[in-house]
Amino acid sequence: MRIARAPKGVAYPASIAATFGLAVEAAAQQHNAAESLLGAFAFLSPEGIPLSLLAGAILGEDERDDALAALYVLSLVEHETLDDETMITLHPLVQSAMRVRLAERGEAAAMMTRVTTVLADAFPTSALTDPKTWQACAMLLRHVLALRDLAGWAPEAGEVSSRLLHSAASYLHVRGAYDEAEPLYREAIAIGQDALGADHPDIAQRQNSLALLLWTTGRYDEAEPLLRETIASGEKALGRHHIDVAMRLNNFARLLSDTKRYDEAEPLYREAIAIADEPEHRRHPYAVAWRNNFGILLNETGRNAEGEPLYREALAIGERTLGRRHHEVARCMNNLGRLLRDVGKFAEAEPLIRDALALWQDMLGDEHTLLARGQENLASVLLKLGRPEEALGTADRALRTHERALGGAHFWTRDSARTCALALDALGRADEARELRLRFNLSATAFAAE
Repeated sequence: MRIARAPKGVAYPASIAATFGLAVEAAAQQHNAAESLLGAFAFLSPEGIPLSLLAGAILGEDERDDALAALYVLSLVEHETLDDETMITLHPLVQSAMRVRLAERGEAAAMMTRVTTVLADAFPTSALTDPKTWQACAMLLRHVLALRDLAGWAPEAGEVSSRLLHSAASYLHVRGAYDEAEPLYREAIAIGQDALGADHPDIAQRQNSLALLLWTTGRYDEAEPLLRETIASGEKALGRHHIDVAMRLNNFARLLSDTKRYDEAEPLYREAIAIADEPEHRRHPYAVAWRNNFGILLNETGRNAEGEPLYREALAIGERTLGRRHHEVARCMNNLGRLLRDVGKFAEAEPLIRDALALWQDMLGDEHTLLARGQENLASVLLKLGRPEEALGTADRALRTHERALGGAHFWTRDSARTCALALDALGRADEARELRLRFNLSATAFAAE
C-alpha cells in the first residue's frame, strides 16, 4: 500500500499534515470532483469504504471514477476489490486535512449532512428481524460510528441522524452488543425528539426498541413505563390494530410474562398473534416470534399440551416464510426442545436443541446470549440423559456468557448457574455446587422454567 503508516501513538509533525493539505489541493486542481469525493471520505472510517455507498449520492458514476483516479495518482487513497465491491482506504491525516479545508470554507456541516443521509439511506432498518441484512450492517457500522465520533450532527440532519443511529443500534442489539446499542438508542431518541417532536410516531418506535433492550437485559422497572407509554402513543397515532402497536403489545406481554403476571400477558399475546396473522403481515417474522413467546408462557404455566402444537406451528410457519437459517426459527427449535424436556421426551429434545445451537453459532457467533440460553437448555437435557460431565462443560460456557453480558441477577444467568450446580452435584462435587449456589443466592431446586 502506498499510503504511509506510522505506529500507533506516534505524533505526526505539522509538516506532514501540511504536505497532505498540499496533496488535497493538487487533487482538486486536477479534477474538480476529486474534492467532493474526498470530502465524503473524510467523514467515514479510513478503511473499508465501499465505493458503491456513494454511487449517485455524491457524484455520478463517470465523474466519480475520474475523481477517484485523480486521488489515486496522488497517493491520497488506495483501493482494492473484495467480492466485486471496490473498497477505499485513506490515511487519517488525509481525512483531517480535508475536514479542515471544508471547515475553513464553511462547508463541513453540509458535507456531514450529505454523508449522514447517504448512510441512513443505505443502512438496513430491519436488522432485528432479518438476518439477511447483517452483512451489510456490519460493513457500514464502522462508518456510522466514525461519523458519530466527529463531533455531533448538524440540526438539519436531525431526522436522518436519528434514523441512522436507531438502525445501527438495532444491529448491535440483535448481535448481543447491548452496552454498545443502548447509548445509540438513547441518542437517536433525543435527536429525533428535537427534530420531529416528542409525539411523532417514529419516536415511539425508537422508544419501543430501547424498551426491548431494557427488557432483554432484565431492567424491567425501566422498561415497563416506557412500554406503556409507547403503547398509549401508538394507539393514539396509529390505532390499536396497527402492526407497530401489536409489536409493542407483544413486547409488553413478554415483560409481564417474565415478571409472572401471566393472566395479564396472555390476552396481549393472543391479540398480537391475531394481528400478525392478517394477510398483509404474513411475510413478517411476527407470526413466528409471537407464537414462540406465547409458547414460553404456556410452558411456564404447565400447559404443555397447548404449547407443543403452538411451537410446532410456529416452526412450520418460520421454515416456510423465513427459511431455516433464521434466528427466530432457531429460537422455536430451542424452546420446543425445552418443552419436550419438561414432558420427559429427552431423546427428541436433544437433536432439536443441537440444531438450534448450530444455527445460532453460525449466525450470531460463540458468545451471544441466545446461544448461551440454548447451551443451558442442552445441558439440562444432558443431565436428564445421565451425561453430567458433558452437561457441566456446556452449562459453564452458558454461565460465563450470561454473566458477562447480562450480569449475575438476570434469570438467564441464574438458570445457567443452577444447571451448573446440578451437574456438579451429579458428579459428586457437592462443595463446588454449594459454593455456586451461595454465589448466585440459589436454592437447591430442579430446573426452572424459561
